[in-house]
Amino acid sequence: MCKNDHLYCLDPHTGIVYRTVGFTDKEDLVLYPKYVPSVDGVRENHNIRYRGIHYPTGSIRYLATYNFARKGCVDFCYSPYYNCFLPQGKKKELTLLKPREVLLKRIDEDKNLINLAKELMEILGDVKDFGLDASMLACLECNDSDIDMIVYGKEASLKARACYLNALKKKKISSVYENSESIIRRRVSYSPLMSNEEILLWETKKISSLYKGVKFSFMPIDPDGSTDFELIPTNLDMAIRVILAEDKIVYDPGVISLDKDSVENVYGPRSITISKIFTYLPSRMGVFLSKGDIIFVTGRVYMKKEKEAISYVLTQFPWDDNFFSEGSKFVMKIEQIKLDNLVPRLLGQEFKETDFTA
Repeated sequence: MCKNDHLYCLDPHTGIVYRTVGFTDKEDLVLYPKYVPSVDGVRENHNIRYRGIHYPTGSIRYLATYNFARKGCVDFCYSPYYNCFLPQGKKKELTLLKPREVLLKRIDEDKNLINLAKELMEILGDVKDFGLDASMLACLECNDSDIDMIVYGKEASLKARACYLNALKKKKISSVYENSESIIRRRVSYSPLMSNEEILLWETKKISSLYKGVKFSFMPIDPDGSTDFELIPTNLDMAIRVILAEDKIVYDPGVISLDKDSVENVYGPRSITISKIFTYLPSRMGVFLSKGDIIFVTGRVYMKKEKEAISYVLTQFPWDDNFFSEGSKFVMKIEQIKLDNLVPRLLGQEFKETDFTA
């Protein structure tokens, strides 16, 4: 059993299926609803119909609108790691859906998406290093579902990425640019300050594209990742530009160490040195960054306490997001176009008429 996994969890009292957000090494899990029972849902498992919820925007609005917690295992509790109230549940009270275990149970099913997933795993490497994710993990896929999977650890992730690039060369998998229109349509709503070219470039850094007309994605996970920190909010917004000194993998959850990189504070306090980037937003993770890439990132500053050491990190957490244009206000891109002057407006900090005195 690895310390950290990308778990989905079934609340046995409400039937709601949650996805975990952040690390899963502790007993208490941060959870956001992904599939909810609904009589008019098109997804079905054990004769219960479900509807999917778009994470994170829909998940947060669902939590704010529906009185779900009194009947179930999930409730808003104070988190000692993030120093705020978050939707949480205990592992022992939930039915844990583990990516590797569910894959082994479903591997012999004669279903279209399962068969395509098996073909992709053969193309990308060793089956034991993979697990199911999202709707296939919850056994709630429908005709229009994507193939979402997990790949465990650095070695397996790099191997899968190399096999993926080789498959692209041999035309076994269609490229991002062959499907540019549909990919831009999927990503543009939560890709502020990104040109279409930057959206496509970011997607080329993933193990993700189309296979036989079906969208697929393999998300790298660090099984040794752990909640070994305390993050104290500062309520400061910030933007940085980073020139990478080495290759990096942005796992789920995404933690990028900047110890060896060149970091420029574009917006926000010049006196703060950012040591790490934390991102828990799906479209920002699963990325293989290269030495020399120039990364532009906006987010919220937290003070990080780890044992006796104190540092500052730039974060992209769903609970801090204001959902710019129905998506995220947080940017993470390989920069090709500089749009520094737009950052204050994006973060809601533009100078207003009401700021004048009499």
